[in-house]
Amino acid sequence: MVYDLENLQFDPSHRIPRLDHSRRLPLTREMFKDDAVYFDDLKSRKVSIIHKDSGHGIEVGFPGFDTVAFWTPYPAEAPFLCVEPWNGSGVYATEDDEFVHKNHVQKLEAGKSKTYGLTIRMI
Repeated sequence: MVYDLENLQFDPSHRIPRLDHSRRLPLTREMFKDDAVYFDDLKSRKVSIIHKDSGHGIEVGFPGFDTVAFWTPYPAEAPFLCVEPWNGSGVYATEDDEFVHKNHVQKLEAGKSKTYGLTIRMI
C-alpha cells in the first residue's frame, strides 16, 4: 500500500505489487521514496533480511502483529533498514476519525492484558 506524503495517510486503493507471488523482495533505495513500504495482508509473521553477497542477515519474528512496515531514509543513504511490526496503523484514506474504527486496532476486554514481543535472530 502506498503512503500519501501530501495527505499523510495510506491509500488502500493504490497498492504496488511488491512480492509478485514470490517469497523474495529485492530491496532498492527507490522503494522508499514515498516513505515506508507497508504490508497489511501478511501470510507470515516472520521476515528475513539477507545480504545478497555475504548470505548473512537477520530474521525478525513478530507473532501477534497484523502488519509490518520497512523504512530507511530517502534520498539520504543510511546503513540501516528498520523493520516495524505494527498493530494499528497510520491513517487510511477510507476510514473515519473514530479510534475504534481504525484498521488493525487491537481491542481487549476490561481487565484483560496482552503481551507482544518479537524475536531477532542472526543468520
